[in-house]
Amino acid sequence: MGVQSSCCCTDKNDDAGLLVAARKPGDRPGDEKDAELADCTPAAYSIPDEAKVAGLTTEPRPPNAVSAGNGTVAASEMSVIIERQPDMTIGLNLDAIEEHAAFVDDILGGAIRSWNDAHADHAQLKRYDRIIAINDVQGNTNALLAEMRKSVRWHLRVHRPTELRLSMDLERNPTLGLDLKYSPNGVSLLVSSIGDGAIKEWNKTASHPCVPGDRIIEVNGRRGNAPSLLQAATQGDRLELVILHFAT
Repeated sequence: MGVQSSCCCTDKNDDAGLLVAARKPGDRPGDEKDAELADCTPAAYSIPDEAKVAGLTTEPRPPNAVSAGNGTVAASEMSVIIERQPDMTIGLNLDAIEEHAAFVDDILGGAIRSWNDAHADHAQLKRYDRIIAINDVQGNTNALLAEMRKSVRWHLRVHRPTELRLSMDLERNPTLGLDLKYSPNGVSLLVSSIGDGAIKEWNKTASHPCVPGDRIIEVNGRRGNAPSLLQAATQGDRLELVILHFAT
């Protein structure tokens, strides 16, 4: 199918209630004895052999920093201010495989859900938001997470995505040409680069092209963790994709 994928890290929970992607080199996915995120250098992890048999190839490599797309879709950058009680768990699942932003996988019970329940839609932090700055901190995901843990007042800058829906006929063009990064317990596949294949051809005529930094969240009607998305991509002669696009 012409997809390369690297599993970058497992997830780690800390006392502040931030569940983030973190793993020391040499630890396999599922190993929870992780270092603190600041000490983590994620390593690559290949997809299962059954996916390779179906034509899904891999090229393990360390994750690279990827900027979001060209802004052709009306996704938005927003400012969100949140105040939380210091004794409450934060309640966020974050995908931290990008070097410069944290992606909100899910919002759990805790301070952020309580804040959202009490405030209007525009003042909420939402699932699938991409956090690019908090207070005066930006440019480094580890620094963003450290600021979240220590601060009770967050002035966030987030990219809020829009959804692209793509339909691919694999009989006409069996190669997608995507290089993907993912966390095994995350809910998306990060588009790291786009080579020759069906996605590149689709982009030539699309009013809203798929670009590096986008995230696949649904494959053939299935949502779930990243490995299940990859598995869904090996089934059938068509791919129906839902992709989150982030403006810059």
